[in-house]
Order: sequence, then C-alpha cells, then structure tokens
Amino acid sequence: MTSILRYPILALAACMLAGGCACDKVPVSPGGNGGGNNNGGGNNEGRYTDKKIYVSTIEQLNALTGLAAGDTVVLADGIYTNKALNFIAEGTQSAPIVLRAATPGGVVITGNSSLSIAGSWLVVSGLWFKDATTSGDRALVEFRRKSPLLLAEDCRMVDCAITGKGLAMSLTDYKWVSLYGRRNTVERCTFTRKKNMGTLLVVWFTEGQIPAHTIANNRFSRPDSHYDGGSQLNGQETIRIGDSNASMSDGECLVRDNLFDECDGEIEIISNKSCRNTYRGNLFRSCAATLTLRHGNDCVVDNNLFLGNGVTNSGGVRIIGEGHTVQGNYFENLRGSGYRTAICLVRGIPDSPLSGYFQVRNATVTRNTILNCSNGINANYGDSEMTMPVVSTTVSDNTISNTSSSYVAVNLVATPAASITWSANTVWGGKYTGGMTASIIPLALQQPVIASRQALAASIESASGTTWTITD
Repeated sequence: MTSILRYPILALAACMLAGGCACDKVPVSPGGNGGGNNNGGGNNEGRYTDKKIYVSTIEQLNALTGLAAGDTVVLADGIYTNKALNFIAEGTQSAPIVLRAATPGGVVITGNSSLSIAGSWLVVSGLWFKDATTSGDRALVEFRRKSPLLLAEDCRMVDCAITGKGLAMSLTDYKWVSLYGRRNTVERCTFTRKKNMGTLLVVWFTEGQIPAHTIANNRFSRPDSHYDGGSQLNGQETIRIGDSNASMSDGECLVRDNLFDECDGEIEIISNKSCRNTYRGNLFRSCAATLTLRHGNDCVVDNNLFLGNGVTNSGGVRIIGEGHTVQGNYFENLRGSGYRTAICLVRGIPDSPLSGYFQVRNATVTRNTILNCSNGINANYGDSEMTMPVVSTTVSDNTISNTSSSYVAVNLVATPAASITWSANTVWGGKYTGGMTASIIPLALQQPVIASRQALAASIESASGTTWTITD
C-alpha cells in the first residue's frame, strides 16, 4: 500500500475499485528533500488518517494544497535548519485547520528560518524556534503571506516557543512575531532572550481594518539590552501595538494574563501606539521598564500586577494622551523615578505631531494600590518643552502605603498648573513633593490593610507560557 500512497492517481483508483475511500481527499505526494527525523509520523508519511496528514519535511508541508476545514497536519519531530515554512489555507470557525508538532516542542526550527501563517481559521501548535534568525524585513513568524499579499484572519499561534539564549548580541533589527490581519491570537507561548535589535512582537495596521488581536497567557522575558553611550537604544520593546502613523486608529487589541519577567530591553515593555486597546490581568515582574501609553487614546489598563522586587528602574504605567483609564492595578516595591514612577501622568507639547507627546486629558486613575514604591504617583511630569498640563483628569480611590519616609507618595508638578480632581485617596507614610500637600490628599491616620497578591501572581505564572518544558 505504501507504493500506492506515493502516487495520488493510483491511490484514487484503488479507493474507487474498493467501492469508495475512507478519506475524503486524495493523499498528498511526499516529495521534497530531507529536513527532520520522522519520529512522530512512522509509516504514515503523506497519508490521510482520520483527517490527519503526516509530513516529515518542510518541502512536503509547503507543497500541501487543497487542505480542508478540520484537517490536521502533523509535522514530524526533528531539527529543521534554514527553512521557510508556509501554512496557507482556509478553515472555518467550527473546523479550523491545524499545523502541529508530532510532540509539543519536538519540532525545533533553527538557522535562518521563518513561518508564514496566512488565510483564515488556522492553528499552529507546538513549534520551537530555537536560536533562529531571519533576514531582510521578515519576522520569524508573520501572520501574512507577503507576495501575493494574503493576511491572516482568526488564526492562532498556541503552545509555541521562540528562544534566543544561544545567539550572540546583534544590532540587526528583526521582529520575532509580526501580527497582521484581524482577530488573530498568540496564546500560551514562551518568548525568551531576544538579543537582537527590534521589537519582539508587533501589531501592524492595515488601512480600513481594526486588528482586534488577542495576546494571552504568554511568558515574555527580555533581560538583554543594547546601549549607546550608556543609554538604551530605542526599539527594544517587548510588545508594540501600532506606530505613530497608526496612533489615532482603533486597535481594539486585548493583552491579558501574560507574564513579563525581566523585560528590560528599554523603558517601554509595552508601547501602546493606537486607540482602544486593553491591558488586563498581566504580571510584570522585576522589569526595569514600564507599560507606556505612548500614542493613541481611550485605552484601559486594568487589574495588572507590577512587582518590582526592588529592581533598579522598575516602573509601572506611563500615561500620555486622552481618555485613558488606569484602574485596579497593584504596584509593589518599584524603584523607578521620573517616567518610571508607579503611575506617571505626562505633560504634552503644543501642537504635537503624531510622534510627539499629546496632552493628558480626561484620564481616570482609580482603585489602584501602591505599596512601598520609591515613587508612587508622579502627576503633570515632563521636560521644559512639555508645556501642556494634565487636564480634566480624575485621580480617585487609590491607596498608597509606605514604610519608608523617604518614598515619595505623590509628586505634583505645580507649573504649568494641572487640572486634576483628587478624590477619596488614602495615603499612609512616605512624603509629598512639588505642589502636593496634605490639604489636597489628607494623610491617613492608620496604616491600610493590603492583601498579598502572591497567590494571584503564582496563578498567572502557572497559566503562562508553553505547556511543555523548554530545556534551553
């Protein structure tokens, strides 16, 4: 039967002579040359079995045509070097088309390699990009086919890993994941040790489309950074949603339940550069950087944990622009100052270009807890060129508690005068600086009781990253 399966016409004839075929498609011709050990496929190479298609080379994968809703392509375990993977098909919501490793983590992709996901309702699972690089303007993983252009919609990358521990530091700029199209998801993946320049994961905008992607339950770590004259180079964010040109467009992306551990590439762990995105339930641990609402309006930062663990320059949320809501977040033992304060409301510049600093207006900062941070709230902050004060903003029902008198609970830059409503905030310990006084926020007479968030942090960590162990 093996010889028949290598020739689709003979296989079809055999099925017809037998009175019908148990599969609903002609088997795929294996074709291709080398590239991986067939530890997951056995003798199933090129065969359809219960809607599963087994391939043992990237050439076989790329040659697949006619994939139908509900199909699963199983790529044999092994090491694949210098390969460009193309997964292009059209599934359905009820029956997506899946590309998975025979064993989660068993497919290791290295060298100059990449993956293109294009079409609709596709799932990629269990792949490991280990010390892989790419060239030109291609990311390691792109949710599009570049030529002819086909964007991904409703596609998912799950339980995959990209790691760069074995690579040298490099100034070559390329991304690890580029999200194009609409409603795509990156979930339960691990991304560690990106040592080259360039943002790790970028959401790119297409004119006339709202991306509405989801980035959930992933584990990010980026402790390595490039410097020039003692200053970190710009462009080493972990996540960027949009850019200056797209900053007034709605993104409607959801970033939730991720672990950001030692993400120190530059001042911005996350660089928000579009409107109406939500950042919810994430854990930022020992990060010498901030979640920055750099451009765009009407974003929500909700119920995140920022655990600085005393790390130098560890920060929280930086607010720029209009209509943002920062609520229910928890900040503990952060040691940043200035823009790296636990919560920093930044002044704008007059007639700001898209790449500049827009005035904070109509922001809401409420129900946040700030515990033993060197700098709690830094309001109306900026340099001498930033002359547009924070206006029409409410800071209410926040709790700040400090055991050290040297910690700054609230700093309010007095000039130019801000228009901020301060209401029902509780402050115990620490000190006020700038224009903030006890007549604006009376000091509490008793230390507030603040519940530990360690159990919550542990639950976020346990549900983040790949389901399989990375042995790197």
